[in-house]
Amino acid sequence: MDKTDFCREESFADDGGNESSDYVLKLPDDGVRPGDVADYRVTVDSLARLKAYIEDSFCMMRRRTVEAGWLAETIERFHADEIPRLEEERTEVLGLIDAYMEITSVMDASESRAEAYALMRRSLARYEAHRRIKFPRFRLMSGRMNESCLRDIEKFMRKEHLMVRKYPQISQGAGLEGRTRPKGPNTINDRMKLLKAVMTWGVKTRRIPSNPFDTFVSGRMSTAHLSISPSMSVGG
Repeated sequence: MDKTDFCREESFADDGGNESSDYVLKLPDDGVRPGDVADYRVTVDSLARLKAYIEDSFCMMRRRTVEAGWLAETIERFHADEIPRLEEERTEVLGLIDAYMEITSVMDASESRAEAYALMRRSLARYEAHRRIKFPRFRLMSGRMNESCLRDIEKFMRKEHLMVRKYPQISQGAGLEGRTRPKGPNTINDRMKLLKAVMTWGVKTRRIPSNPFDTFVSGRMSTAHLSISPSMSVGG
């Protein structure tokens, strides 16, 4: 994807009467495909941050002389901070789990641990697949996870066995297959703790910028009215 996906070239006459051109940001009705709206908004947000960054930098200069090349240097400094941040926000959660297991399994390679994380990952993969039924381009990204998203994942886990029956396609394919049984609150809480461990590791190893679990308490809004059936399992 290059700048022409979000910009269009416009021609104009400069002060000397010579023909010149510049790029301006496209609006959605200027040809940006509906599937690109999310990326379009990311671009708009990034440009807004750049504008604020330049304004802040200029104000900090106060009465100092703004020399030639100052703007280019300011933009370069902005991108030095912005690009790594955007890459962190675009880290896929499933990929982060895979990296976590690959690296930390050296210290603990027990089958029970591997199975527990595999089941947690499968639930998240199914959650992602379920969301894609309505939003085909949906991906679970670390930078977009917040308390609301975690609540949604927790809610899905409670109904996962029902969702698999209703939407069998979310349990078909690599990393999605396997028997699914009803889960009790303790099982769901354990899986959320495993996900929290992955996110905490991601922050410590600077793979992601922040941990959405910092403001999340598992089951705060969900277990109070949950009726527990004797058939509820601790796995699956």
